[in-house]
Amino acid sequence: MSDASPVVKTAGLLLAGAGAATGAYAIYSASSAESVPSAPIGQNSDASTLTPHAVTFWNSPRVRDGLIGFAGVAGAVSVGGGAIGFHGLKKWLGAGKPDTEKFVRFWEIAVSYALWHSAALMGISSLPLACAVPAGLAFATGIMLFSGSIFAYVLTGVQAFQYMTPFGGIALMAGWSVLGVYFLSRAISPK
Repeated sequence: MSDASPVVKTAGLLLAGAGAATGAYAIYSASSAESVPSAPIGQNSDASTLTPHAVTFWNSPRVRDGLIGFAGVAGAVSVGGGAIGFHGLKKWLGAGKPDTEKFVRFWEIAVSYALWHSAALMGISSLPLACAVPAGLAFATGIMLFSGSIFAYVLTGVQAFQYMTPFGGIALMAGWSVLGVYFLSRAISPK
């Protein structure tokens, strides 16, 4: 909130910025990917299955690597955010103020969603690229918008951040939907 120490506000915003920068790097590194021999989508990339084809954004291993890096940073931010929430958020927000408990609960929700989706992002990295990249981008976007906007709102008290939170929730749902549709379509399609 507005009574939080400038150090706490700065630390929270820097952590959110680090997550956003990692996501931007993933997109940048994917856009500069070259056409190299790569495994067909859905297959492991051992030497016996390599076939040359153009690497695009949606089947780029570099995008997947960027998303894994983002998951690591988002996981670290989540753990750090949990520590801040446990060890002093009430004090920084001003214990005893009417909205302090509400803001602490918001913070806990943001930390848990970011941590769970960081773990999910790591988990989907072993899936076929056609599924992992779109779901991973949706998760990364959702983490930044959902958890990031809540962190920013709690630290600054600026209500405008609340308007980004639903878009983050939609992105998280989209990520789960991509996983569901991809694997349900594989389950019902004839081989």
